[in-house]
Amino acid sequence: TLHTEVGDMFNPAGNGIWRCLQGDLQIAIEHNANVLGEAHVSLRRKLNVCLSPGMLVCFLHRMAHGLWRHDLRLFARVVAGINALVHHIEIHPACQIGPGLYVPHPAGISMRCHAAGNLVVLAGACLDSGQSEPERWPALGHDVWVASRALVVGEVSIGDRTRIGPGTVVRNSVGSGMKVLARGVVAAAEFLLTIGVRTRARLLDNAEFLAKRDHFAFF
Repeated sequence: TLHTEVGDMFNPAGNGIWRCLQGDLQIAIEHNANVLGEAHVSLRRKLNVCLSPGMLVCFLHRMAHGLWRHDLRLFARVVAGINALVHHIEIHPACQIGPGLYVPHPAGISMRCHAAGNLVVLAGACLDSGQSEPERWPALGHDVWVASRALVVGEVSIGDRTRIGPGTVVRNSVGSGMKVLARGVVAAAEFLLTIGVRTRARLLDNAEFLAKRDHFAFF
C-alpha cells in the first residue's frame, strides 16, 4: 500500500531517505568547517547548514528518488520539478546517489548519473550521457569532486577519489585517485607559480601538481 511504501522510505534502519540525509548533512558540515577553519562546529552553524539551499536540494532529491523507487513516478517528477523551479538545478529522480551529496551552489547543475557517495558538485556542472536509460548514465565512484562548469558526458565511469577541475570536459572513463584538468587550468596554475603568487585552490594544490604530474590526466 501507499502508506507502507512511504513508511519504508523514512525507515531509519533501512537505506532510505534518513540514512542518505545523515550522510548529506555530515559532508556539508565538514566542508563548511574546513572552509571556515573551525575545529568545533557550533549548533548555530549546524542549523545554518541544515537550512541552506544545498541541503534543501538534497532533501528534495532524496524524496523524489524514494518515490521513484516505489514506482510513484508522477509524484517523483513533481518533486524534482519543484527542486528545479526553486533552486535551478536538474536532478533526475532516477539518479542513485549514495549518502554524502553536497551541492553548495546548486544553480545551473544538471545531473543524470549515479554515484557511490560523498559526491561534491559545484555550480554549472553537467553530468549526463544524453541517454534516457538510467543504466547508460555516467557512474561515479566514492568521494568524487566535480568543479564548476565541468562536463561529464557519455557512458563513462569515474573512479574513487577523483577530482574533475573547472571547465573540464570528460568523455572517457577515469581511474581512481586522478585529478582531471583542462589544459587552460594547468597553464593558469603554472603562471601563478611563476609570478610568485601563493594560492591554494580547493581542487588543486599547485605544488602537489608540479611534484606529481603522473597522477593527472589532461583533456
